[in-house]
Amino acid sequence: KQAGLYLREIDPGKAIASRLPYVAFYSRGSWVALPERRKCNKLIDIAKDKNADYLVLDDTLLRGSEWSLECKHPMKLIKEIRWRDKFLEIYRREDG
Repeated sequence: KQAGLYLREIDPGKAIASRLPYVAFYSRGSWVALPERRKCNKLIDIAKDKNADYLVLDDTLLRGSEWSLECKHPMKLIKEIRWRDKFLEIYRREDG
């Protein structure tokens, strides 16, 4: 919820690629579903193919995916939210 409200404040109504639809709902945007357990380039390809403006990655999604700094190259981290042992990262696509 917190991530969606943040995006609604800075850039409402955009396409949000994420594992679950909550961020898109609270940001008043559209949801692009990301499957779990995918390689990072596949997640980025899905976001790009579906014209997602933002990519939201959480601990559950990253636990089942190969992820590295190289994968984040076409994106900019704009917000990180942590609570207990969970986390969520919001990236803005920079590759058009």
